[in-house]
Amino acid sequence: SDDIDENDINLILNDLYSSRLIYDLDLDIKEDVYLIEIFESKKINNIFINNNTFIKDENILQLISSKTDDLLNKNKLLNDQNMIKGLYEYSGFINTNITTTTEMYSDDRLNIIFNINEGSRVKLNKINFQGNRFLSNNYLKDFINTNSTSLLDFFSNSSNFNQELNQNDVSRILNLYQSK
Repeated sequence: SDDIDENDINLILNDLYSSRLIYDLDLDIKEDVYLIEIFESKKINNIFINNNTFIKDENILQLISSKTDDLLNKNKLLNDQNMIKGLYEYSGFINTNITTTTEMYSDDRLNIIFNINEGSRVKLNKINFQGNRFLSNNYLKDFINTNSTSLLDFFSNSSNFNQELNQNDVSRILNLYQSK
């Protein structure tokens, strides 16, 4: 149509992007011609998890939202990567890197491959509080959710470093001092 403007094109692209059947789009504008190339979603044949040693494949596969025989979805893939990374962070791993690749299985099916670089695991050996004169160290240690390791924690995951939990503890301590 000769009556299409940029707003119409944006509406068309948004409608296409919102479809589960569309994986990606390319827009090429040459003079007054808009060329939209559509990449259809393919069915997921299989999902592979590579290089993970700490968390088992079946545990990751249960938690991710991408499933075999579903259509591949970019947003689901990004959410799955973030979920896997969060799972490792919760277990005390820092600098975990997740990359996702796909490989064609057939014309209409593909495999998803999550490549995991677990990074290093951090454990807290000791928690020190400095500068507090108002509350005892023992009270503060009982107040926070973060724990340090001890000989009895050898088989426990409770002493793994968790940055989100640590930030929450700092906020709780600040609020405690402000309320006192």
